[in-house]
Amino acid sequence: MKKSSKFYAMIILIVALLVMIGYYLHNNQSKRIDMDLQGSLVRLDSHVLTVYNVRNFNDYETIDLHSIAKKFDSAIRYVAYNNEALYLLLEEKDHTWSILRITNNAMDLYALPIIENDVKRYQIVLDKDNILVIMNQKIYQSEREKFAFQLVSQEFSYKNQFIFSPSLYGYVYMDSSNVVRNLQNTVNLISLDSYSTYNGIINSSYLVLTRMPEKKRFGEIYDLNTGEYRKLTKGPLYNFGSVGDVVLLEIESDNGEPDFFAPNLLVNPSRYSNHITDYEPFFYDVKNDVIIKLPEGIYTRALDQSITYQSEEFNREALQQLKLLCESSHN
Repeated sequence: MKKSSKFYAMIILIVALLVMIGYYLHNNQSKRIDMDLQGSLVRLDSHVLTVYNVRNFNDYETIDLHSIAKKFDSAIRYVAYNNEALYLLLEEKDHTWSILRITNNAMDLYALPIIENDVKRYQIVLDKDNILVIMNQKIYQSEREKFAFQLVSQEFSYKNQFIFSPSLYGYVYMDSSNVVRNLQNTVNLISLDSYSTYNGIINSSYLVLTRMPEKKRFGEIYDLNTGEYRKLTKGPLYNFGSVGDVVLLEIESDNGEPDFFAPNLLVNPSRYSNHITDYEPFFYDVKNDVIIKLPEGIYTRALDQSITYQSEEFNREALQQLKLLCESSHN
């Protein structure tokens, strides 16, 4: 009888433990965590541009750019957007490059001093004064209205998925020796170990890093003020832009298999609000250490798809005006 009582007690204990674990995981995956999302999300998918309102992802505008590509006989490689204009990075068949600026009443094509036929990385970065074009390991810069691009760096580290962001240091980049430099005067800001992969500036206080200590990959946040690291994920990170203290990241697992207690592959499962799987982007609030999954279907890691998180607020009226111009360009 005593054996039977102990056996049933053990069964009850195991069941209770499983119920507690299930409740813990469900509670951490389903609870809502408020995050101050601002700006907009820009996706380019096979010559179709979609701009999302990050406060409500059901609020978006889509612009078909196929007629633009046909009109200029070019492939559209990247789109930068603000509410006054679209900036399209075009690659022509002879591997020359140009920027097409589309405003409410005009299309202006500006040739770039670039001939590259094996480009694996390209990007346009806008601020109120400058335009930057990143092409493989080269960085070109022009004043916003002049479109007179100059080569300002050939040291850009290709292995690093780097997102430019104006900060206290101005524009910065990482060179091939893992030194973070100021773009204007090449002042060394910080040196990182040879096992690190630099993954972008969030703001003037933090860097996003993927580190490989002892051949293990970790995603970490580096505090510029204290010099300390904060471990974030168990796999490397990819940066798709940031607004304030919120950055859009993608996580990659080491082996494709999630941990039992961390199905989203994050170090601390208590700080996420939705399940995150391999190669899936999520918002991370650096200040509050909170993670929210990006809604399904917005980013699929397709070959011809790119996504950027930017500070420009979603403006449907401005987008619709640009849409009318783009989609009537075949006339």
